[in-house]
Amino acid sequence: MDYLASLKGSRRHNLKKKWLRSAQAVALDCEILQHPDQATLDTIFALFSQTYEKAQVKFERLTRRFFELLAEESCTHFIVLKEPKSDKIVAFMLCFVFPSTMINKFIGIDYHQPTEWLLYFRLWEAAVDWALGNGIRSIQSGQTGYGPKILTGHRLLPLTNYNRHKNPVMNWLYGKIAASVSWQTIDADLAQHVRASSEEALMVKEICPNPP
Repeated sequence: MDYLASLKGSRRHNLKKKWLRSAQAVALDCEILQHPDQATLDTIFALFSQTYEKAQVKFERLTRRFFELLAEESCTHFIVLKEPKSDKIVAFMLCFVFPSTMINKFIGIDYHQPTEWLLYFRLWEAAVDWALGNGIRSIQSGQTGYGPKILTGHRLLPLTNYNRHKNPVMNWLYGKIAASVSWQTIDADLAQHVRASSEEALMVKEICPNPP
């Protein structure tokens, strides 16, 4: 697989160990859903809410209606993992799919399940398998949760935000605060990664770096 071959040897070894450990702990079924029914959306939103509450960094709080509206769009796909014995959804990834790119925007994980299931990494494995099988050459992932994304081979690209306060004093203060913000101060995993590597590359992983 080109994706695995593109990873550093240590990351490839670590990731394959996690996949093997998870597969030994639990068998999971994968489904790719579009326009899920209301009961499935209820479960998806509950998993998202559970993951949102667990996160250390939180952005806007999304509503169930938000997911319902997204589910109506033709580019929206839900990658869903189910525990086959119970047929229960234990993880999902909401993706926007375009001709050669998939945007991994939101995920939800059932943290009541055993940690050895390593659901994030099984979800990523399912996403990569499905993307490669559908001619997708890159996956773009969102912000936060940097540790697992670095481990799965994502490249970091800087994202710059510009703003100006109407009050010049507040604008000066914001400038002083912004000057102290860096990858190292945002997240401990990012700080470790920056120390270990000089790469400065938006969370994008070229999963098919040498397309035919």
